Amino acid sequence: LSVAACAESRIEKTLALAPGGEFVLQSDAGSVTVTGSSASGARIVITSNRDDLQSLYNIDFDSSSGMVRVTARKKVFQWFSSVNLHFEVTVPAQTRVSVRTGGGSVKVSSLQGEQHLGTSGGSIDASDVRGNVVARTSGGGITVNSLTGSLKAGTSGGPIHIEGVTGRAVAHTSGGSIHAAFAKGNSQGGDLSTSGGSIRASLDPAANLDIDASTSGGSVS
Repeated sequence: LSVAACAESRIEKTLALAPGGEFVLQSDAGSVTVTGSSASGARIVITSNRDDLQSLYNIDFDSSSGMVRVTARKKVFQWFSSVNLHFEVTVPAQTRVSVRTGGGSVKVSSLQGEQHLGTSGGSIDASDVRGNVVARTSGGGITVNSLTGSLKAGTSGGPIHIEGVTGRAVAHTSGGSIHAAFAKGNSQGGDLSTSGGSIRASLDPAANLDIDASTSGGSVS
């Protein structure tokens, strides 16, 4: 047990970031959680099951001109199957966020500003966001709850669940179902499509929208 406890890494960094700024994270791997806070500054905590993390990755932090950028790049081009990597980030609620990870889940919450979320393999979860969201994953589900803004979501394999979106919703999955519930008063419409699965859309009865629905196999109700 003592050996396992020692074989872990923890890197903690706090950088200057005022409300209205931007946070960018680009990593070759790892799961990411970004949470908005009433405090200023960006606090980044990186944890791993490996105590030699810094010999495997180049990890850089930069803060300038209202932006904080974190990058994590592999020092050698090979897959470390035994490495678990996680980024726990807290930023001011009014922060534009851009996240791109080579493999792992992405979760953001309690943020105001545009959110660009991408992963090469993993789920994406956005909740309590005021701002437009773009979410793309090469394999995994996408869940969006309480979004004041528009949404563009795409996955190469997995379901998409949208709840309480106030703007236009464009969502596509190459394999999975889609459930989209538009907020009351939302008449922005959208485009929902799947190459394999069902689609269910819930609309405000008072919304003045035309509906164009078709299927290559199944029924439309």
